[in-house]
Amino acid sequence: MTALVDLQRLARVCGLLGSEHDGEALAAARQAEKIRKKLGLTWDELLVPSPRPRLADPPPEDLTDWRSASHFCLARSQWLTSWELNFVATVARYTKPPSAKQLIILHRLVARCRNAA
Repeated sequence: MTALVDLQRLARVCGLLGSEHDGEALAAARQAEKIRKKLGLTWDELLVPSPRPRLADPPPEDLTDWRSASHFCLARSQWLTSWELNFVATVARYTKPPSAKQLIILHRLVARCRNAA
């Protein structure tokens, strides 16, 4: 399941939090927490929109820092496909550096986001 599909599912689940039936609302809260954990984000990261990148913000020049590169792409998600968005979100959560093949894909996505800006 992609990050975008997970977010859409989370939105539907959160719609059930206002249910008059306590069991249904509790089940929705537990399901929402499960989805949040799967995405690897905090509630703050999910609910508080990140500020739109200003055009003057320089892109990360140091592509050896894969976390900065992945966050750079996430901030420009409007130029990524759902597969690419899911890929970048997954790489951003890695605790160990990505493989050489994954770095090549990440570098390609950074270049596209730079060109789109």
